[in-house]
Amino acid sequence: MISFSTRRLALLALLVAAVPAAAGQLCRDGRPAPSGLVVRSDGSIVDTQRRLQWQRCVVGVSGPRCERGQAERFPALQALDFVTTYNRGGGQGGHRDWRLPTLAELRSLVAADCVNPATDLKLFPNAPQAQLWSRDVDGGVAAYVDFRDGYAARDDINLANPIRLVRDLPAPRRR
Repeated sequence: MISFSTRRLALLALLVAAVPAAAGQLCRDGRPAPSGLVVRSDGSIVDTQRRLQWQRCVVGVSGPRCERGQAERFPALQALDFVTTYNRGGGQGGHRDWRLPTLAELRSLVAADCVNPATDLKLFPNAPQAQLWSRDVDGGVAAYVDFRDGYAARDDINLANPIRLVRDLPAPRRR
């Protein structure tokens, strides 16, 4: 017997396969957005539950609606090196502690009932329908989340994928 969640995933997979990329995002009615995510005045996204600050645009893209530039793609190990260079060069918003997200953190951005891309476009406008690397590298493979359909998997570290950076927010001060 196939469970409800298995049927739902199969339906989403069929939607991804049947709809050309240019057709745009598809979401089920009443879909829940990833919870705890808030757009800040500086354009970043704060995850209040996990105490994380996300860059709104993937690396290589800028603008208030992520409308300028093109997503840069990196092999997994080069992506890790890029983050070090990025922070040494000044980072963003006065912060030099940006990093690649863990697989769990990256998965928290998935809007489960959306495909093409599988994230909330109000929070992450013009989000690429692509596999974004996490920092989880093991031998010759690295973990990613495919934002076409929200699935997570591992693939060859030599493949080039976009990245979205995150940083930990400091703990709130106690009085």
